[in-house]
Amino acid sequence: MRNNETGGSKTHSLIAFVALFAISGLTTSCGGGLIPDGTSTSNGPSWAILPILHCTPQPAIGSIAKAQCDAVSTPYLSGNSVQYYCDCSGPNQSCAAAGSMQGSDTTGNGTQASPYQTINAARTWLNGGAHRTAALCQGGSFTPVGLGYNGISLAANSTCPIGSICNELREYPVGGTGAKPILNNPPKSGGNSYSMISTVNGGGGYRIMNLRLQGTQSPPDGFSRGFYLYYNSSLNSSTQPIHDITIENNDIVGFGIGVNDAMDSTSNITIIGNHFANNLSDGYLGVSSNLIINYNSFIDTGSDTIYDHAIYLSNQQIPVSNISIVGNYVTGISAGTMCNGTALSGHVAVTGLVVSGNVIAESPTAVGAGCWGISFTNTTLAAHPIFLANAVFSNNIIVNSGNLGIAISTCPSCVIENNLIIFQNNQAGGGISSPGTLARAQDMVENNVKIVNNTVYYDTNNTQGMPSGGVVVGLEGTGHIIANNTVMYAGSTHGSNKVNCFTYSLPLASYAFINNNNCYSNDSSAKWVFDGQTTFYLLAAWQAYAATAGLSGTGFDTVNASTYANPGWSFSTPLTIPALDETKTGAQLFAPYFTPVGLPLVGTGNAANAPATDITNAARSVSPSIGAYE
Repeated sequence: MRNNETGGSKTHSLIAFVALFAISGLTTSCGGGLIPDGTSTSNGPSWAILPILHCTPQPAIGSIAKAQCDAVSTPYLSGNSVQYYCDCSGPNQSCAAAGSMQGSDTTGNGTQASPYQTINAARTWLNGGAHRTAALCQGGSFTPVGLGYNGISLAANSTCPIGSICNELREYPVGGTGAKPILNNPPKSGGNSYSMISTVNGGGGYRIMNLRLQGTQSPPDGFSRGFYLYYNSSLNSSTQPIHDITIENNDIVGFGIGVNDAMDSTSNITIIGNHFANNLSDGYLGVSSNLIINYNSFIDTGSDTIYDHAIYLSNQQIPVSNISIVGNYVTGISAGTMCNGTALSGHVAVTGLVVSGNVIAESPTAVGAGCWGISFTNTTLAAHPIFLANAVFSNNIIVNSGNLGIAISTCPSCVIENNLIIFQNNQAGGGISSPGTLARAQDMVENNVKIVNNTVYYDTNNTQGMPSGGVVVGLEGTGHIIANNTVMYAGSTHGSNKVNCFTYSLPLASYAFINNNNCYSNDSSAKWVFDGQTTFYLLAAWQAYAATAGLSGTGFDTVNASTYANPGWSFSTPLTIPALDETKTGAQLFAPYFTPVGLPLVGTGNAANAPATDITNAARSVSPSIGAYE
């Protein structure tokens, strides 16, 4: 159990990973993805390898496929010495199909025409100096032998300066159409669990790309790692820092943790365009300054506990800065029978956090109360401060979180905008809550939160209401802004809960602006707002109260600005989620459903508080719309 936490499924058929490819765009994706091959194992479906496909026409900018295609066409590092390796003797190799030939460590000369063979030889050469590229043949299958419990240890490279990439481990030929080279993780031996690729003694400047890292146990060994970025505790991490590790367009399958990043000791870690599948606990665990986790897919991560996450950020003592979590796709959290973990989670002290453009989608029948979408809070046993300074949560799409879609705490001047949250599951849940918890004495108090232009939709099969509300802003702080949001509860009953679009539990003087919002429900007992104490208000009653209780009597949710009216979306109910396509962004896929077509949303937003662009990054009108889409 982690000391900083207090509290999916292979059958996720609605939005299974295969749906990423089960569309006409298959021939445009690239980089070698994974699809179930139809067979079954004790750990779920067996995974087949897709070849690297041509990337024409070009996928959309901001899509996972675009990141993969960029990686496939990336040339070797300029000026590097290149040696070639090809092992056609390992499991699942497809050398013949890829046009690759068997190499030899004894008779080869390291050229593409006469490659060496083993990953052991590649590791030794790669670690022998800076500005080296070890190229593995497409279709090859490589297994490290006799290298301890770190399959491929990347040695400290003191000659590669921070901010630079000097060495790389990747495929040949560049832009080829064969299957990705496979790195097979040796089975657990002698009580030690293997890490496929690791840094042991600090250093950095490595790029690992266009490979498949394959765990070998079923189910995965919980302590095995695809990548383990850590430093030897006997060294001084300030003089031997782990830096500049790029992990790009790899398939990372069947480990305990996909990427384990040492807390408080790394910088400039880039994880982009990868497929994480069937990893037992976390896709990414750790934290780093200048951390990029963009355009990856996380499929069936976890094993039915609240400690399972696609991405989990946690540091121990040293605050970090500049983290980007953008454009990722997540499904199948807690991959057993039920989603019980949080997809994107963090208990971290960070300045400069961007969580944007991610799609989190679960089956409506496979979500439990522990299944959250995005949660960055101070709910932790750790004693060090937790804060999110200069943080932005924008353009995310969350489908069927069993509990809260977005929960944020200790986030001063936080911006939560242009998010789309959908509940198809017949289970009470909340859309956005911030501040979600009170700051502890060592944390930053959350003042000036800005929650604008979000869309929260509860589908017609919802019968359990909302335990807290569609948008909840309370507990602490002042200067909060809530504008241009729309919340719709399409269900007609609410069980033992209530239906209220908004909850404001602070004195109205704590809010700087509440206006130009929209709410609607098919439940006749629905209310506009809950005051967090005892009273639920219809819109007119709330307007009358707010006009006398607000700052200087100005009132909030004023007549003709905020409306209780059907938003007028044109899709049929219950909503059918579009097949997810890696060649497009999530915002593009959902645009036909939630783009407003007239009143009450179009042109009725507050311009002063609206973001410059909408969820698709299209410019907003001078008279902006309410909701995530313009």
